[in-house]
Amino acid sequence: MISTQRIINCPNPICTHPTNPVGNRVCANCQTPLIHRYLWVIGSSAGTILQGEKVADRYEVIAPRIWLDTQPGKLPDIPGTIPKEIIPYLRLHQQRLHLPQVYGFVRSQTEAADDILLLENVPIDEAGNLYSALTKAWQQATAVRQVYWLWQILQLWQPLSELGVATSLLIPNNLRVQGWCVRLLQLQQSGQPSIKHLGECWQPLVVTAKSQVARDLQKIVQQMCSGEAELKDIAAQLNGLLLASAAELPLSIKVAGATDKGPEALIQNEDTCYPHNNNAIADSLLPRVAIVCDGIGGHEGGEVASQLAVQSVKLQIRALLQEVTEQAEIVPPDLLQQQLEASLRVINNIICNCNDEQKRTGTQRMATTIVMAAQIPQRIQTTAGWQSDNAHELYLVNVGDSRAYWITRNYCQLLTVDDDVATREVCHARSLYRQALQRPDATALTQALGTKHGELLLKQALFNNRIAVLATKHQKERVIAPILEAELRMKVVVPEDFDTDVFGTFTREVKRPGNQVEAARLKAKKALELTGESLAIASEGSFGPHPEIPFISSNREVVLLLDQIHNLEIVGEELSANTNHNHLVVESVEQAFQFAQKVGFPEHGLVVMFDELPNDKTEVIKGITSEEKLIEAVNFVLKNSPTGKAHLETDMRAMHNPTRMKNIEKATRDLLRKINSCCPECSMPGFTITSRIRGLPCALCYMPTSLTRAVIYQCQKCGFTQEELFPDGSEYAEPVNCNYCNP
Repeated sequence: MISTQRIINCPNPICTHPTNPVGNRVCANCQTPLIHRYLWVIGSSAGTILQGEKVADRYEVIAPRIWLDTQPGKLPDIPGTIPKEIIPYLRLHQQRLHLPQVYGFVRSQTEAADDILLLENVPIDEAGNLYSALTKAWQQATAVRQVYWLWQILQLWQPLSELGVATSLLIPNNLRVQGWCVRLLQLQQSGQPSIKHLGECWQPLVVTAKSQVARDLQKIVQQMCSGEAELKDIAAQLNGLLLASAAELPLSIKVAGATDKGPEALIQNEDTCYPHNNNAIADSLLPRVAIVCDGIGGHEGGEVASQLAVQSVKLQIRALLQEVTEQAEIVPPDLLQQQLEASLRVINNIICNCNDEQKRTGTQRMATTIVMAAQIPQRIQTTAGWQSDNAHELYLVNVGDSRAYWITRNYCQLLTVDDDVATREVCHARSLYRQALQRPDATALTQALGTKHGELLLKQALFNNRIAVLATKHQKERVIAPILEAELRMKVVVPEDFDTDVFGTFTREVKRPGNQVEAARLKAKKALELTGESLAIASEGSFGPHPEIPFISSNREVVLLLDQIHNLEIVGEELSANTNHNHLVVESVEQAFQFAQKVGFPEHGLVVMFDELPNDKTEVIKGITSEEKLIEAVNFVLKNSPTGKAHLETDMRAMHNPTRMKNIEKATRDLLRKINSCCPECSMPGFTITSRIRGLPCALCYMPTSLTRAVIYQCQKCGFTQEELFPDGSEYAEPVNCNYCNP
């Protein structure tokens, strides 16, 4: 239907006359600000709808694939089940500065056409026009801006690659620029491109780059196209070029602060900011830092927490700035970001310790949000060859719902993402953003300074309320799920019809790919692929001679956690001599029952086979847990086997082996212990022992023994290592363990 009048409805649900002409800023009836929400449209039928048409009696077609929602106060059509193809949009919600968000759908009127996907937060201006493509704006951009655009694209490469949508960065018309900021129209799921492909896409750009940076950019792109360059090396070079070119520009900074208690109902102002008066300008810290803290409503002592946070942050940042100025080399941005975040964890623990000392619980605990901007003055040689004292870097960190905005004459851009329930639900791909905002607890905070100790705060942010897919078909959830759900507050689910036997069987008709950890990792990745989740658990067991006592059997269990969002892999393990793993070739039912009694039958299941090395699963009878089935299986194999014998062995699948199930539980607790061991440098979980140094001295002759003298802990995230002496609590070994005193 062709609309004869362009109208937009007031979002105020109680407005008595909501109809307004498109373009009005406020409702003529109730003075509520009007929302002009332009959407980017994806779908096979979307391109055929003519300009001016009204779709679903709501969306006005402004231009090809650009629609205006004329009823922005109403929730869009949202499916009951999250479609798999939109999960990358949700997982990447933290990148909303650069990426669009899923708004909703328009149901197709015909079976032949797909539903139409609506995207918001797209690079469209307030008049409904697309921002310029990067390629179109390239030649008019300054040298610094050209390098900064490429730097932003490279920053997006890894998170988009992990979710299979990096192709989105290779499509020229998909890359738009809003001033300094690179923004994408949509995400494309197609193949898995490499850095080489990205370099090839950049080649036409660097040819026409500004002369100050052209040669350096060409060298970087040449390395990318060689296919041999590492992402981290390219990132370091591009970051150095960005800082060197930015340092040539003049820099002017003005910092000011003010707070207000807000509604008159509040007795006191729980906000604190820095700077807070003109006298603060004399502080050497300025003009480098701006801080805003807001005490948590509903908690006691919000004003104390916010004041304590600001004072503590100032000390932390002053030390960081001093350290940076003394560095001869450029500190990379990821390390600076980690140091700023570590500072907030220190401050969190200061407030938390105050709460603990005063025995505060629940809403009695003081807590605050924070947002901070820090301008880091690194020394660098510019592209022109002179030494600059400031590379023009500005870093933002926030906890809670304190925000930072970029404000120009033309637009106001939100730079931070709130730590609230709505954000959590979207990032975990459980809800669309507009849908999540309908929850009563949508704006409830999931993080704040002072509520929990820093390590617990981080782990809660990593795993709290996330869905963990457990890759199993053998009921391992009976021992794994209760532990992880209780301690990490995640929800463990088992995917339907997931066949882990394709990754190997204990009865050897399917060979396991790689070693134990590799097989567990493959299971976890397959579970994530099938479900679209980002957090997986997988287990793998093996049986053989004990490594230290070869004449007895042992069971080694590994339980692997794979977190794609935070790029974490943590492995818990258990090596135990407590196993009933055994086998026997029998010639009669009587011999079979003697073996069964020895291995704990019928609580532990049995397997009957034609041969120790079966050709296929038809030669294997598994899951025997009753005398009747054992007699039937043994007689069948004895009768049909060419040797007249039957091969019996214990069924080592978890649901038929309680002894193994206990070892899986122990491996899960070891996984939890390693998750609880956080890196002293970056606070990420998984700070575990990676090597042991032998040579504990003998107490009698002081010669080194084979016992452990020290262990090395290493963080898989930041690489930080730490040595711990005498981990077993003894500085000397008993002489009985010495090869000299007791040869």
